[in-house]
Amino acid sequence: MRTVTLYFVVLFAMLFVGCDKVSTSDNGTLYGSWSVREESANLNPRTYLADIRREQYDTSIVVVENFYNLGYSFQVLCRLKDSTLTIFQTNGEMPGYSFSGKGVYHKSARLITWEYVVNNGSGVNQVYARYTRN
Repeated sequence: MRTVTLYFVVLFAMLFVGCDKVSTSDNGTLYGSWSVREESANLNPRTYLADIRREQYDTSIVVVENFYNLGYSFQVLCRLKDSTLTIFQTNGEMPGYSFSGKGVYHKSARLITWEYVVNNGSGVNQVYARYTRN
């Protein structure tokens, strides 16, 4: 009987530990389509759309499609911690491009302010971007 009781205590404890929800610091408003206004030293100011979605297996990772207006087959992966998005990886069909930088998500303003550096192999471009939603 003592073994059965201990078994249920351990099982009950595992249920509580296994059910912790990973916080994404957002209730879904971060994900979807965003209007982008981008400015840099090397390019004229430009506007375009980008999509943001949560990575399927790790909710602390955010996927940005059409980052830097390189097309929806190109993705930048960012780690979301509190309200900061930190670029850490790129996926897609634009070999030779590398990115580093951060964005800050202002939830109440429905705004992401980005500052990042792009290196396309022939030069470096410092970029400031504002992602907005209506």
